[in-house]
Amino acid sequence: VVGKKNELSDVLVRIAPGSIKGKFPAPADVTVEQKECMYLPKTFGIEAGGSVVVKNDDKTTHNVHTYKGTESQFNQGQPPGTPDIKLPEKGKTYDEGVISFKCDIHKWMTSSGVVTDHPFFAVTGADGTFKLDKLPPGKYKLEAWHGTFGAKSQDVTVEDGKPLTVKFEFNADSDKRAP
Repeated sequence: VVGKKNELSDVLVRIAPGSIKGKFPAPADVTVEQKECMYLPKTFGIEAGGSVVVKNDDKTTHNVHTYKGTESQFNQGQPPGTPDIKLPEKGKTYDEGVISFKCDIHKWMTSSGVVTDHPFFAVTGADGTFKLDKLPPGKYKLEAWHGTFGAKSQDVTVEDGKPLTVKFEFNADSDKRAP
């Protein structure tokens, strides 16, 4: 979704995986809603070891079909009024990569979860902005991923107590991913 001033929402911005070592709090569950025949949010982050809870708020049946790349990971119907689905399934974990959520009944319903090994990620809002809080000072590779335009990265230096402004630009003509 592009704003009036070409702001791009639904871009996951993160510090590159493997860049930050340490012990982090247990990841919170991420909630994905099926509402008005759409997956919400459209793009979200998943901290490795975390779970995604899928809710059906509609009065119609959906199915939750997840993929990593082209490999099907999970596929189950979710009629209205049935319990939430918690993924990944018991005994499995999400590792690095993008997990795509699709509804085979309503083909336009898609969502993407980007798995990261640390909690330093955010998704751009309607105004195209993001904020990474409590990032330790240091030099990092910052990545921006969009479901249509792919990924971009740049090196940044974070200094203690100094805000940093970063700008990523995606070009609709040259950055289109292959279908």
